Amino acid sequence: MQRLLHSRRSKLRKARAINALALVSAMNGCHPVVAKIGDSAAPGFAAIGQPAPQFDLPSIVDTSRIALTELKGHVAVLDFWAVWCGPCRESLRASETLHQRHPDISVIGIAVDDDQAGMRRIAKELNLSFPMVWDPSGATGPYHVSALPMACVLDRGSIIRYQHIGKLENAAIENEVVGLLK
Repeated sequence: MQRLLHSRRSKLRKARAINALALVSAMNGCHPVVAKIGDSAAPGFAAIGQPAPQFDLPSIVDTSRIALTELKGHVAVLDFWAVWCGPCRESLRASETLHQRHPDISVIGIAVDDDQAGMRRIAKELNLSFPMVWDPSGATGPYHVSALPMACVLDRGSIIRYQHIGKLENAAIENEVVGLLK
């Protein structure tokens, strides 16, 4: 158990360091990183064009759970975030806008830290209406969340089509998901 906690803390420290670098890059005018089909060598990304790794995660608001299998047949956006991540709030807002404009798209917020009270507070502050889950056991490890915020766009067959590291851009993500709805 102690080893697992040390491993999770180490991963969070690494993610925070990478997030700080991403923030500095963003402040210097760099754009978020986007990977798509054909970008198989993009560092830090799960396998673009491959089936999304399975998960079954608890809700942050009640005792329900959400599994990847429930998203099959739907275009989906998985928005990975953490309470301590300032840019994640911007991405959650973009995900909410997408969810409001396109209710036929499944948007899931996946928190990767342990601050449940903070998760609920942010969901309420931002008035988020899409399902929010958290990953207490590292089930989303195969997604290789190396920096936050990070989002994966899945097609109707739960194949990863796009990934974003950094703040979601409304126009870019909307073009991607609308293209997958056709």
